[in-house]
Amino acid sequence: MRQVVAIAVGLQGFAGIAQAANANCESYARSSALPDKFRMIGSADLPKREWVQYSDGSCVCDNTPAVDRAYGRTVIEGLTWACRVAGPEDQAIAEEGAE
Repeated sequence: MRQVVAIAVGLQGFAGIAQAANANCESYARSSALPDKFRMIGSADLPKREWVQYSDGSCVCDNTPAVDRAYGRTVIEGLTWACRVAGPEDQAIAEEGAE
């Protein structure tokens, strides 16, 4: 029983860490420019606007809000970047780009 409680407490702690990491990534969403530590990891030429994606190894941000605006979609005012916590594949791409 103690092991089950310890695992549950450990998982709650992990969830808290994940939420904090996501909140940290979301803090970039309204920035006009990303910090210098971010490197481009993807891009696509679209008819109305280029789509770009950047990562610092911890967070991934792309300019989907700007692309959505270019296509006439509604976007929250002041939102510049769509950001999330980087997954293992994003981290690997960011590390390759840093070399």
